[in-house]
Amino acid sequence: FENEDAAPLAPPSLGDASFLALSSTEKVLEAEMKGLTTASNAIIPAIEALMPKTEELASNTAELTKMWRLVRNQKEAVEMAFTELSTNFSMTIRRAVNVTTIYPDQQAQLSAVFFSGDPFFAQCVAPSEPLHRALLEAAPKLAKAGITPVALDCAASLPSGKTTYERFFPTKNTSSDEPFFFAVANRDPPRTAQIKNPLSPDSLVKFAAAATDIPSVAEASSPSLFRSLCVKKKVCAVFLYPGEMTSKDMKAIEALNKLHRRVSFLTVNTAKLTPNFKEFAGPASGRMPSLVYFKHSDGTDRPLSGVGAKPQAYW
Repeated sequence: FENEDAAPLAPPSLGDASFLALSSTEKVLEAEMKGLTTASNAIIPAIEALMPKTEELASNTAELTKMWRLVRNQKEAVEMAFTELSTNFSMTIRRAVNVTTIYPDQQAQLSAVFFSGDPFFAQCVAPSEPLHRALLEAAPKLAKAGITPVALDCAASLPSGKTTYERFFPTKNTSSDEPFFFAVANRDPPRTAQIKNPLSPDSLVKFAAAATDIPSVAEASSPSLFRSLCVKKKVCAVFLYPGEMTSKDMKAIEALNKLHRRVSFLTVNTAKLTPNFKEFAGPASGRMPSLVYFKHSDGTDRPLSGVGAKPQAYW
C-alpha cells in the first residue's frame, strides 16, 4: 500500500558528479564481473574435457608429465590472480572503515599492538579474506571509543619463525573456521573474545571496551601484592606516602595513570609496608630501579631510607 500523503522520493540528481562517477564505476564493475563469470563457466568444461586425455596418454609418461606441468602452472596463475583480486577487494573495504592491516614483517607495528599499552581490537584474518560483518559495523564505534581496530594474519610466520597464534595464543585451535578476535591494552596479555551467535557489532564494542579499560590505581598493602603489581610488571610507578594520601595527590596519580597505559601505577602506605626494591635486581645484572621523589612545597627533601635504591630528585 502506498501512503498518498507521503512525498515521492526524488531521483538522484544527474548533475551530481559523485553519483555519476559511482554509477559509472558500478556499471563497469558489474560488466567485468559478468565477464569473469562467463570465463569461469567456459574454463570448467575445458578442464573436464581434458580428463579423458590423461587415460589416452597413460603409456606416454613423458608427455603426460608435460601436460600435468602445464595444467599446474595455469592453475597457479589463476589462483594467484584470484588471490590478488580478493586481496584488493579486502584492502579497499578495510581502508573504507579505517581498519588498519598489519603485516607479519612490520615489527614496529606489531610491537605497538602487543607492547605499547595502547588499546587495540583485532581480527585474525588473511589479507585476501574479508573482515567479519560485525567488525565492519563496529569499527567506527571502536575508533570513537579510542580503540584502534586492526587486522592481522595470525597464521603467517613472524620474523622469529613463530606465528602470532603460536606466540600469543598457543591453545588456539587453528583448524577452526570460527572468526578469531582479541583485545589488548595496558601491556597485559591479549584477551580473546568468546564468540556467541549471533555475533553483533555492539557485543564486539562492549567486549573491547571492557578488555581495554584503564585499570585503577592499586594499593599494595602486602609484599605479595607489591610483587604482583610492580616487581612482575615491565614498568611500574610506585607512589610512597606515610599514613594518608590526599585527594589532590590521588587525582594527580589517576591522571598520570590515564596518560601512561604501559605503566602499572600503585600506591604504598609506608606506615604499613616498606617495599623491598632489591627484588628488582637480577642475579647477574645487579641493576637497581630508578627511584625519584618530589620536593615538598616548602623546598625540603624527604627521601626514603632503607628501601634498597638511591633516591634522585625529580626536580
